[in-house]
Amino acid sequence: MSYISSWVTTPVYTDIISKSESSVYNSSSCSAVGSAVVSAILSSLTGPQYAAAGSAYTQLSLQINMVNAAVILKNVCYDNLCPFYAQVQQWNTNNIWNHTQAGADANWFRFMNEFLTFNRTKTIFTRLKVALDQPGYWNPIRSSDIGTWFLLSQYGL
Repeated sequence: MSYISSWVTTPVYTDIISKSESSVYNSSSCSAVGSAVVSAILSSLTGPQYAAAGSAYTQLSLQINMVNAAVILKNVCYDNLCPFYAQVQQWNTNNIWNHTQAGADANWFRFMNEFLTFNRTKTIFTRLKVALDQPGYWNPIRSSDIGTWFLLSQYGL
């Protein structure tokens, strides 16, 4: 998972995914799974991380419209991750009856490993950059602390 951020440790990534498994197993909508992931991320942050995020948000809010930036982020994530999730749901429809939840979870982890490759992550980050560039948000975000929390430089961004 070091394709995305070094700010979050591997055990935290695992915890975030584990907290989201029941939503996937219960065939929740892509939006519901996204909400579960966001809740899991927020509950995993430490006090110092919250303080750093609050500080970065405050600094950026003086330069860009943070609500619009969040909507752009949500849309890029939705457009790029929900088609993958639809494939997972199709697998669930065809196969979940023949697997325990642990077996289904193992298959989902395999799907994520096959999906979240370096090149695919680069593609998603590049699409995010293009979307944030249009209103002029990319450079302020990239040069802020937030820009260092994500491993953007390894993608040439």
